[in-house]
Amino acid sequence: MNIPTNIQKQIQTKIITFYEDSTLELAKEGKILPDLEFVIHYNMPSFFDRFNF
Repeated sequence: MNIPTNIQKQIQTKIITFYEDSTLELAKEGKILPDLEFVIHYNMPSFFDRFNF
């Protein structure tokens, strides 16, 4: 699936914003959301489609 770069960035931003908002909301309730590490996997075939080597 080839998703345009601007859409990928929007998705990444929404995920991070959701995590940050959730952390703040849970903190208000005295709960702690564990730290998460986000790993973004890129579609390598679509990467190479964009460039001529």
